[in-house]
Amino acid sequence: MLSAICNDKIWKIVVDSTPSHFFRGATSDGITLDTLTFGNYSGYDSLSMNDLEGGVENYYESALHSRRIESEHSIKLIEPKEIVLVKVIGEGNFGRVWRGRWRVTNVAVKEFVFAQTAVTGKSKLKKEIIEEIVGEAAIMSILRHPRITILHGVSLTSQAIWIVSELCTKGSLRSLLDKEGEILATKTKLRLAIDIAEGMVYLHSRDPAIIHRDLKSHNIFVHSSYSEFEEMNFIAKIGDWGSARAALAGSRTMTQGVGTACWLAPEVIKHSQNTAASDVYSYAIILWELFSNVEVYHNLTSVQIVAGVANDNLRPPPILSPVTDLMERCWLENPEERPTFVEIKEELKLLIMASDLDLALT
Repeated sequence: MLSAICNDKIWKIVVDSTPSHFFRGATSDGITLDTLTFGNYSGYDSLSMNDLEGGVENYYESALHSRRIESEHSIKLIEPKEIVLVKVIGEGNFGRVWRGRWRVTNVAVKEFVFAQTAVTGKSKLKKEIIEEIVGEAAIMSILRHPRITILHGVSLTSQAIWIVSELCTKGSLRSLLDKEGEILATKTKLRLAIDIAEGMVYLHSRDPAIIHRDLKSHNIFVHSSYSEFEEMNFIAKIGDWGSARAALAGSRTMTQGVGTACWLAPEVIKHSQNTAASDVYSYAIILWELFSNVEVYHNLTSVQIVAGVANDNLRPPPILSPVTDLMERCWLENPEERPTFVEIKEELKLLIMASDLDLALT
């Protein structure tokens, strides 16, 4: 079954703060994690945190092993009292994402609330759920690249596991494209496309290669800063590693339905074959979103999308853009005919150079 339906608001921005009566220890500056209590989870107190904390390294090692990844890194445990939650900025099936502070650093805090079945159910189910959450942090902990979101650490409370990571000021690429009045120049779009490609080159060039498996505009995060000329710079970073696996993991763990319908390659839908080329297909859909400013397949259901891609060569409608030819090669039906991210990056750099030349001649 597909993990999510692309037409739903998987990543919706929450305008209002969570009601204050849910918390104790709340101040005008935020809520410290160690004083956070959710009224609707008050009965879930049977999780042994001593047992979990004592086994975090075991969960970490098990999560990486299941993904066929070896690492000498370890996961950093952050004291809950060091984290201040300021505002909910996103929601998903897993829980919520908060804007917060860790010591003096602005951070994103991803909250994985334990379902009742995980807390009070059988130990095997609880172990699988915890391992899957820790697995996302485990993948982040081994990645070191300027186009990949940075993991600061993990915090544990009696009601949730919290992944503390880099905060990107503009949120997801999808939310940036949806923002009314935010118009990105063509050159800015090309630079963002190069940023994503550079991050993917890093992932695919690792030994073994890491396949993202859920590359989409909701999982690309954008940071903004001002240059020395007071111009706004945008930087794209790849995040959300819940589905990522090493290429060596094979088809047994490359389960069908991983990813979201709009971005799933035909070979993933039909044969559960996730490869580097499948990530390239997903990237092509992101290029289409980036240069069309439209939500992809917004008028179709997930069932229609999956059936169309699998059986009728469904693709987004044609657009006029500098990347149209590249984009269409990236979503070719045959995975072996798609370019690699190394080739994609070089082609995009040539497009940037051409756009600079055009500006110089005008």
